[in-house]
Amino acid sequence: MKKLTSLAVIIGLATSVSAFAANSENTGYYAGAKMGTSLEQIHGQKSATGNSVPRDTKQAGTAGLVFGYNFQNEFNLPVRAELDYSFRDTTDTDHFIKADNTRTHNRVRLQTAMLNGYYDINTDTAFTPYISAGIGYANVNLKNTQDGASHTGNGDNFAWSVGTGVSYAINNHMDLDLGYKYLDAGDATAQASKVKVATHDFTAGVNYYF
Repeated sequence: MKKLTSLAVIIGLATSVSAFAANSENTGYYAGAKMGTSLEQIHGQKSATGNSVPRDTKQAGTAGLVFGYNFQNEFNLPVRAELDYSFRDTTDTDHFIKADNTRTHNRVRLQTAMLNGYYDINTDTAFTPYISAGIGYANVNLKNTQDGASHTGNGDNFAWSVGTGVSYAINNHMDLDLGYKYLDAGDATAQASKVKVATHDFTAGVNYYF
């Protein structure tokens, strides 16, 4: 929660700063922050004894920082390239496993570092819809607790995403963004326990163009 609050402060400060440079041209380079909610699909779960566990969908807060380049001003191309670091709050699943005659508990934490590409759709207004695709790295941390014993494991995985959204240009140096992304983060194991993670991320953010 403190991380989300800090990002809100950053967004507020960036909005204030942009007022001083509203009418000047930007270089195409930008930095931004975003926050929102993530629906995490936790599937392919296995208990500590390797028995199947039902899939879950859990809601978690998400936030991130981005740095990118917009090719429109310099090259007249409606595309952007962007580096994106995002984290999601911890989620928990809990199930009774009949075959084990006990409960199994999984705690999952996810963070990603992605290279995203965007195609912006010009509307000749301040609103710019876009589509996106990305590839990168996902770290899935898993802690399984069963029968009083806990085991942890990390999955360092290839990740991919697709998304869509719309931005609104306040001025030449500031835009607001509403976005959706589907992300496949891969899996993690902790001894015999296992989870696979995919997310639906809904975010609001702000980008400042230098």
